[in-house]
Amino acid sequence: MHKKSILFRADGDSTIGLGHIYRCLSLIDMLKDDFNCFFILKSNDTSITDIIKSYCKVILLKDQESEVDQLSILVNSNVIVVLDGYNFDTNYQKKIKSRGAKLVVVDDYANNEYFADVIINHGDLSVLKLYKTENKSKIYAGLNYLMLRKEFLHLASFGRSPKEIGTAYICFGGADPNDNTLKTIDACFISGVVGKVIVVTGAAYIHNGIEERISKYKTLSIIHKKNINSNEIIELLSQSQIAICPSSTVSLEVCCAKVGLLTGTVIENQKYIHKELVDLNCALSIDDFNTATVDIIAQKLVMLKNEGVLNQLISNQAKYVDGKSRNNILSIFQKLSA
Repeated sequence: MHKKSILFRADGDSTIGLGHIYRCLSLIDMLKDDFNCFFILKSNDTSITDIIKSYCKVILLKDQESEVDQLSILVNSNVIVVLDGYNFDTNYQKKIKSRGAKLVVVDDYANNEYFADVIINHGDLSVLKLYKTENKSKIYAGLNYLMLRKEFLHLASFGRSPKEIGTAYICFGGADPNDNTLKTIDACFISGVVGKVIVVTGAAYIHNGIEERISKYKTLSIIHKKNINSNEIIELLSQSQIAICPSSTVSLEVCCAKVGLLTGTVIENQKYIHKELVDLNCALSIDDFNTATVDIIAQKLVMLKNEGVLNQLISNQAKYVDGKSRNNILSIFQKLSA
């Protein structure tokens, strides 16, 4: 049987937009065995295109021409278009729909008007009532529709029960403009909860304080890793008993690994995943990392050292992040293509 095509378009053609891009890549990872997947880009930044090409084919748009006009030429009634980002307004969506394509919007904020056939948000179910739709959009929310790379979904099917806390995993995503990474390293040191810290930073991290902390904190072993792949992340998580991460895809990956999680927000669009993780008791909350002091973070880390608290978080992670979301996601797209 001939596979139908899915065209993916995400906000950002650079490291700044990696969150949207990686979420699309997670979907591609779930769907590429059953569909022909293509990623639409306007920039030929090799640091981005090389990553995407390891998942699917790339179609480049021309910078000097209207993006939506170029994209609409590529679509018809046999195509599904997936948009992930905040710049795809109602007019953009209507243009795609006017070509007869099925439209899926991946959205974690509910701050737009939507003209999609399907909206997917793996954040808290409370977001459902906030969506304003101009047609009968079907909205799928919650961890049953978790969008992660297959390595993490596979990892989620395994149990884990840490016996002793010795290592913390710190990751604030690709950029971390406010350098919450450094503040969290300081908190790990003064809390005395762990003897080792694994720090993961992305391509857009531009701060310089980590090496200074490695030299300064003689009693804390600090390992710094940059731009690593999913298998390397999983290996590092397997060495860790607690993690400090924002309420983004990063924290959802941590839940797959069954690691005691301290989470919070660094940007407004993370509030629904944050609410979800905290309400389900899969994580302790720091609220806003940008305003949290080193002392407050350290106090929360001490709470994670409690074996009862840690095991309860991990038990709930195993319950709610079970690795079965691929089948639910695949079913959505199969219905759209029928």
